[in-house]
Formats: sequence, structure tokens, C-alpha cells
Amino acid sequence: MMFLLDRLLRRVVRRGTLTIHHADGQTYRFGAPDPAFPQVAIRFNDKGVPSAIASNPPLGAGEGYMDRRIDVVEGEVYDLLTLFMKNAQLEHDGPSRSGFGEWLGAARNMVERRNWAARSKRNVAHHYDLNDRLYDLFLDADRQYSCAYFTDPANTLEQAQADKKAHIV
Repeated sequence: MMFLLDRLLRRVVRRGTLTIHHADGQTYRFGAPDPAFPQVAIRFNDKGVPSAIASNPPLGAGEGYMDRRIDVVEGEVYDLLTLFMKNAQLEHDGPSRSGFGEWLGAARNMVERRNWAARSKRNVAHHYDLNDRLYDLFLDADRQYSCAYFTDPANTLEQAQADKKAHIV
């Protein structure tokens, strides 16, 4: 996946510079110096980062940074985002538009929309297979998610939930 990510970055970062120090010691530079664009260097702290980014760039990069698997070693995170945004604007507005960004976005969206059974089970488990003690903190005894219906501001949450159910019926 490192090859895929490097190839993608060559197409995306045209102006400004992005230097990537991979976990295996290799260093790659993308773009060309331009005073109107940032100069940024990042370091991948483990070999799995390129795969994570290549498979889902916003999530892989965001989680990689959050988990300290990616460090910005020259510039700031803001500079990195600015570098990508300004180059994306060039791709969008430029006369020599390649369409690669559009193709990549469409392909990623098509893959993300597919909802395989295993993925659905993981999603449900991630959101709902939580300890009951958590739900006890903010839900009533019937585990009502929807808002309560307060017929009197002095009512308790439990009474308002009962009033909601009665109002629905």
C-alpha cells in the first residue's frame, strides 16, 4: 500500500512540498516549492500507516495523527491541511484537470456505501453492545432514546417519559 499512497500523493501534491519519513527509514518528497503553499514534513511511526491512509484517507490520516502513529515534524497540522486543500482547489479549478480526484472520490464512495453483513454486525455491535451501566446514566427504565414530553416543568424525567408514551398512544 505504500506504493499506492506515494503514487496518489505525487498526483495530489503539485505545489508546496510534503516530505514523508516512512517507518522503514525511506523518505519521499512530493510537490514543488512555492512561497504561496506550505512546506510540511511528517513521519509515519509504524509501517501500517500508509495502508490505513490509502484505504480511507480522511479516517486513516485523522486516526493516525490522533493515535500518534503520524507526527508532523515540520510545520503544523494546519499547514498539512492547507497544503492538501490548496492543491485540491488547483485540481478542481485548474485547466489541466485530470479527473483523478473525482474518480478516486467516486470509487471510495462506492466501496463505503456497500454494507456487507459482517460490516453491519460490527457497526451494530460498536454502537449498541455496550454495558447497561452506561445506559443507566441517561436512559429511563424502558431505555427510551427519544425526548420526554413535559406536561408540567416540575415533572420528573420518568413522569415525562410516561407522559410521552401516553401522548403517542
